[in-house]
Amino acid sequence: MEIWESSKGLTYAEFREKCLERNTIGLVKGVSSEGGWRAGKWVVDGQFDTDAFLADTCTGSMEVDVIQCNEEEETEGCVRMTVDTFFSDHFHRPLPSPMYLKDWHLQQILEGTHSPAVPFYTVPPFLGPDFLNSYCHAPPPQAFGDGSDYRFVYLGAAGSYTPFHVDVFSSYSWSLNVCGVKEWWFVKPEDMKKLGKEPPLHWMKQFHKEQATTDAPNTFRTETLTYNGTPIQVIKFIQHSNDLVFVPSGWGHQVWNLTPCFSINHNWCTHHNLPAMTSLLRSEALFLESQLSDIRDILEDQHKEQGGYVGHCEWLLHNASNWNLAIYTSFLQHILDKYPENKEVVATCAGILKGLPWGQEGIRELLTQTE
Repeated sequence: MEIWESSKGLTYAEFREKCLERNTIGLVKGVSSEGGWRAGKWVVDGQFDTDAFLADTCTGSMEVDVIQCNEEEETEGCVRMTVDTFFSDHFHRPLPSPMYLKDWHLQQILEGTHSPAVPFYTVPPFLGPDFLNSYCHAPPPQAFGDGSDYRFVYLGAAGSYTPFHVDVFSSYSWSLNVCGVKEWWFVKPEDMKKLGKEPPLHWMKQFHKEQATTDAPNTFRTETLTYNGTPIQVIKFIQHSNDLVFVPSGWGHQVWNLTPCFSINHNWCTHHNLPAMTSLLRSEALFLESQLSDIRDILEDQHKEQGGYVGHCEWLLHNASNWNLAIYTSFLQHILDKYPENKEVVATCAGILKGLPWGQEGIRELLTQTE
């Protein structure tokens, strides 16, 4: 676990060595204020200025999907409303079921409606290359999911939260609090195995009796919780305004907004976590095959136009988790094409492509392998 008091002077080489290669949590202070982000102008006296935000980005009549959080009942509901309604009725009001506008592709939306769209933030250089969003913005024949990228805006009322989860594709993520205070709880990958394949989203609720104070320091604290009689080590800390949190690959985490919060989040990857992504996809493909192998011949006949059994498995993978083996092959080739001079990147991608069978026949072979 690493803490930097300032992003000034922090290089990719240092961040890579201490966080990416070790796959450990990082906290960098002062990022948006030091970076001169346009989004920083939407914060006045430490509070999010909704009028300044709307004047600079979108109309209040834009409709968005907002999550209604209810940790007590362990439920999350999705409500469609205008941005104006969210700000006027929910953002600054403490409610029994606080509202959370999250996973909002605002920058991508602005890029599609403004020509050219001036970014309201820039990715800090110390984070290094971003293979995932680079692929999403390129014009390949296939893309992850529905073609959206993995750049998000989060706007949450006090008390709203993101339940316990591991980030998509075993990717890295970073979260920059432009304003507000968040509380983070992390579980290491080795302890994630003790929780089983799909731990309950709200299993931490019973231990979250009191929220941390908003002026608590950034120090990391470690506490042992119990899940089904098994001790689980949890790392806790507070994120303040202008702090950037690095979420390592495969770490479980839950986040609470202690005050109204505005944050910018990215999922991304470099060659350092490509092996973890490959392992996850392979395990998902093999699990799917184990569930369908008894009806292989039936599926082969029923889905001939889709590519038979293998094509149907690829379709199911994509619909379940936004990727499949063919997309991942295209993704790796994109990285090779974009970074042909980077020996580490080329060696990693080439090793993955060489070490696993790809293509229709190769995928068929992979799906019939055992661990």
